[in-house]
Amino acid sequence: MVDLICCGAINWDINLFVDRLPREGEEVEVKMIQRVSGGTAANVSVASARILGPGRVAFIGALGGDDIAERQLAILREEGVETSGIIRIPEEESGQAYITINPDGENEIHTYFGANLRLTPQRILDPERLRLVDEAKVAVIMDPPLPS
Repeated sequence: MVDLICCGAINWDINLFVDRLPREGEEVEVKMIQRVSGGTAANVSVASARILGPGRVAFIGALGGDDIAERQLAILREEGVETSGIIRIPEEESGQAYITINPDGENEIHTYFGANLRLTPQRILDPERLRLVDEAKVAVIMDPPLPS
């Protein structure tokens, strides 16, 4: 039994640091690349697990059948997030966000939603995820695909 369920997007963020954002059709040099786990709901689940403690927070979301999914699962588990609510979609890539950031913090975000779009109401309400939701004290739903 967990105290908190977070449901929604999980992305692999590729942060591209530039001196300035490009104009339409322009190429700019990337000064540094940073790859980190992201997605609003996944970030909330990690932050909550850090506060509440390991095993007190579960995440419901969708990951693809790729290396990104394996890294994401490992990170969530290391952070103490219960991952049994994550659906794997073998034929899909995991969600990815390409974020261009200038020195002032202004950014452009280009998102490939991937497996996140396969988080349907039917999948959220299957017996495994429904059990997690029923047993949790609080559920937080953030940025799931609109049909969900």
